[in-house]
Amino acid sequence: NELSRPALAASTVLAFLFVNLEIRQLFQGTYLHGPAPRLAEWGTYAVAWLSGSIVLAHRAIGRPSAHLRWTAAVAGAGGLFIALGVLGVGVNPLIAHNDVGSMPVLNLLLYIYGAPAVLAFLLAGRVRALGAKELAETVRVAAVVLLFLLVNLEVRQAFHGSHLDGGAPRLAEWGTYAVAWLLGGLGLAHCALASPSKGLRWTAGVAGAGGLFIALGILGIAVNPLLAHGDVGSTPVLTLLLYVYGAPAVLAILLSGKIEALGGKPLSVAVRIAGILLLFLLVNLEVRQGFQGSFLDGPAPTNAEWYAYSAAWILFGGALLVAGIATGGVSERYASLVVLLAAAGKVFLFDTRELRDLYRVFSFLGLGASLLAIAFLYQRYVFRRPER
Repeated sequence: NELSRPALAASTVLAFLFVNLEIRQLFQGTYLHGPAPRLAEWGTYAVAWLSGSIVLAHRAIGRPSAHLRWTAAVAGAGGLFIALGVLGVGVNPLIAHNDVGSMPVLNLLLYIYGAPAVLAFLLAGRVRALGAKELAETVRVAAVVLLFLLVNLEVRQAFHGSHLDGGAPRLAEWGTYAVAWLLGGLGLAHCALASPSKGLRWTAGVAGAGGLFIALGILGIAVNPLLAHGDVGSTPVLTLLLYVYGAPAVLAILLSGKIEALGGKPLSVAVRIAGILLLFLLVNLEVRQGFQGSFLDGPAPTNAEWYAYSAAWILFGGALLVAGIATGGVSERYASLVVLLAAAGKVFLFDTRELRDLYRVFSFLGLGASLLAIAFLYQRYVFRRPER
């Protein structure tokens, strides 16, 4: 036994050396000391190392063999280093000039990042079966990171084609990133409910926070079509705005429900408020688009447009109140109160000074009628006391 261990270790090293040299020969031909590996070659190394680790870990289950466990661990660590360190940073097509293919989704990225991600998930299962639960969680988190990297690169490829190191993202691309991150957070939170896991909770939180940062910080400020010159479409309501701001808002509200189910009540309220803010931003941008057309960074609003904002705020506040009553949501009711107070302040402080003729009259009539209706709803459904 003492003599067989060095021989077994040597055979394992030779087997890995053989596989790596075969991969190098596949990409370089007769002479292996050619140029540095490119994207596809590094991806194949990651697949080979992770596959070898899965086989070794599977063989180690039920066998008291320290050699199999150690070689499986070394192979898995090497594969994850290649996938995350080299593919994720060193030869990432966002940084290095590489052709990833012109076809959306079905391109080189699916193999380079998707295959290592799937293999990392499988490896996490084998590691867990060996009894190393904490290490299995780490490998699973690495797999999720690879999956997110794949999704983001696929989004980039859909907008930029074969080479991803092109120009800066525009409005639609940023909106797709926000949707992808929030969908990922929603999916991970759902998985965390089905299978309690600190890794899944942590990655769900990071994905949700990233999606909200893109939606509020970048879409709300940096590439906001009110500030940046961008075409949002000419058809009222059914514009790019509905996807770019509406979809993240709906996903944020859905995500808040999952977070509440996971026990994060304060965090779920914050996420729901972020979703309501996105809906409020969408309403204002849709009003602007209805008066300005495809480009929102045009001239100052007219009297009609200013009046439309007041009407939209009142209707939005009423809709939030109805939604809060129907679902029992406290956040929606407080948000409706804030929006309606803002609308009342706008009418009294701005509309009375800036609007003229019938627009001023309609502002006060609309505000008065809506406040009466909303006061009735609050008295009837929100503040109603049980009968004795």
